[in-house]
Amino acid sequence: MTHDDATDKDIPHRFWLLLMLRALARGHALVVTGPSSFQSFLDGLPHVAILFQYILDHEWIAERESTDGVHFYRLTPRGFDFWREGERWWRSLTWKDRLVVRLVG
Repeated sequence: MTHDDATDKDIPHRFWLLLMLRALARGHALVVTGPSSFQSFLDGLPHVAILFQYILDHEWIAERESTDGVHFYRLTPRGFDFWREGERWWRSLTWKDRLVVRLVG
């Protein structure tokens, strides 16, 4: 996964990030229920809190609504483009490369 402001070595865990972007592209909201990102949820994915600030900083998500301290984030057009680029990157990998990316990021 590459982007104009995110190189492969900068992305914390490319496989988990791609899974998050897939869920967001399907229309799921990333939900933050408290003052810290460690209280966040997205389609049952366990690593959301770890990558939340990273994808927010890159403007791949933006807050769309907020009610009673619960914040809902959705994919931005920039995030959608990055997700599509990530899917192309994933399809270009061999099965061995995909395994390595899944295991070590």
